[in-house]
Amino acid sequence: MTHGITATHLARFESLQSLATDELGTLLAACELRSFQPGDAVLAAGQAERALWMLVRGSAKVVLPGESAAGQAILEAGPGSILGELSFLRAAPHSATVTCASACTFARLDRVQFDALAAAHPAIAAKLILGIAELPAARLFPPFCLRRTPSRFCRQIALPRSPRTNF
Repeated sequence: MTHGITATHLARFESLQSLATDELGTLLAACELRSFQPGDAVLAAGQAERALWMLVRGSAKVVLPGESAAGQAILEAGPGSILGELSFLRAAPHSATVTCASACTFARLDRVQFDALAAAHPAIAAKLILGIAELPAARLFPPFCLRRTPSRFCRQIALPRSPRTNF
């Protein structure tokens, strides 16, 4: 089932801008498309899973463990968001829970699929890794911590909070 998703959908991802249309098609063919309903959990904090989740349609919220039942989101994810990249890269449990705020479609690429993609198309794999490697830095950029992230999250990820750094 294709869910009507094409390489054009992946072209909207900032992290995938270095891939040509045919390369995006190859990447999409390596992925598994999964649909979720509002309220469904996609990733759970503490769960160990080495997969990239590329949000193609819908919206999701990212919540840290220990947040209130209301689930104050530290990040509102929309189409073009990639989630689970840290666990994908370093085989660590997820640090947050991702729950669908609306009906969502994700293109999921696990490490087995990625390894097969890398063996057959090393240039695509390299571009993908370079694109997702920038995500943590973009999310931890000081204005993000100032405007959108609870201070306890900045502390949890060991970011200094001092007047000198202004975050």
